[in-house]
Amino acid sequence: MKFYSADIVFPICSTPLKDGIVVMDNSGVVIDVFENIAFLNNALQIQIEPSVIEKFHGILTPGFINSHCHLELSHLKGRISKHNKLTGFIKELISVRKQGENEEVLDAIKSAEKNMFNDGIVAIGDISNTSITFPIKNESDLLYHTFIEVFDLSELNTEKTWNTAKELEGMLKSNNRNSKCSISPHSPYSVTPFLFQKINKNKASLISIHNQETESENILFETGSGDLKSFFEATGNNLVHIKANGKNSIQNYVPLLNNCDEIIFVHNTFSSDDDIQFAIKNVKKAWWCFCPNANLYIENTLPEIERITKATENILIGTDSLASNDQLSILSELKIITNKFPQITLHQLLTWSTINGAKALKMDNELGTLEKGKKPGLVLIENVDLQNQKITESSKSKKVA
Repeated sequence: MKFYSADIVFPICSTPLKDGIVVMDNSGVVIDVFENIAFLNNALQIQIEPSVIEKFHGILTPGFINSHCHLELSHLKGRISKHNKLTGFIKELISVRKQGENEEVLDAIKSAEKNMFNDGIVAIGDISNTSITFPIKNESDLLYHTFIEVFDLSELNTEKTWNTAKELEGMLKSNNRNSKCSISPHSPYSVTPFLFQKINKNKASLISIHNQETESENILFETGSGDLKSFFEATGNNLVHIKANGKNSIQNYVPLLNNCDEIIFVHNTFSSDDDIQFAIKNVKKAWWCFCPNANLYIENTLPEIERITKATENILIGTDSLASNDQLSILSELKIITNKFPQITLHQLLTWSTINGAKALKMDNELGTLEKGKKPGLVLIENVDLQNQKITESSKSKKVA
């Protein structure tokens, strides 16, 4: 057995424990969690010497869940301009995405994954447009649900797009490890009704979609104009599949996905209260994933997270990609939220980045809480304001078990 303690232990499934003790077996499975050493000795009916308990200064939590990532874009770190709006980001992404030799791309993916592991991430909801990450996932210590992302700007391309996605799905499902996957739409504006229909008929239990990341997305669906419209027209795509009707994007496409049990809506930077309520009422289970650093990197603004918490507790945390972020760190995302929305508690933040992510990715039987029989990983967050239970700018995270 191994014994771990800290100033505060956050089991997530119960109240925080001052000087709590986590007991794990040698493989990382939780044997139990105790309030303090007296409770531990009483339960085990033996005297555990304090010297065998590994004591940390800070807080201990279950491993983090990164609910939205683009691992295959890891080679693009620093290659795309900041604060250039989504249209500027897409334009640069298209021009630089294929830059770099295959070995360079793979090395960047492996490095990004290693850093996430060391920082305490134990599972990832990862977006894939290609198969380049599949062999790495098959050998990984991290757990994955891969969202095979599809888009088509013309129904003439739909069949080819769908067939390619099904091939990728077959390849991934042949993996011995990390074969969980689902075909998912990229965004409301980049998927035709015909492709939405195919996704819907596929009846995936969980899909992901980039939602209302830019104000021009809503303008496009409301009025048929705006920056997105102009951008795609300049590339020879007139977006004839979008019929302006005065409604925001989410209210247009959610009805097209009525066979999908759960949807992770990613970004939600320009989602109104009506949009949130519409999705909640029309999706069996709606999850809201925030990637604050990416929002600042691209649009230089943040979603009103605190406002959205008044409507739902189904909130997740993601990092997006190194094309739109300087690091793939969940703690870094939590720092941004803490600074902008100080009323959001540390317990809320940790819930979103642990058990909620595990539930969304259907991994909560193993991850997300410090409970008997689970193997959730154990993360130390150092340099915390313990008195007020707040993350600080100097806080750091690392995997300890």
